Amino acid sequence: MANSKKFSSYGIQEGNLKL
Repeated sequence: MANSKKFSSYGIQEGNLKL
């Protein structure tokens, strides 16, 4: 879950990778 916070910091760009 900690990674989720990191992705939020980057924005949608990283968010897409999460998906």
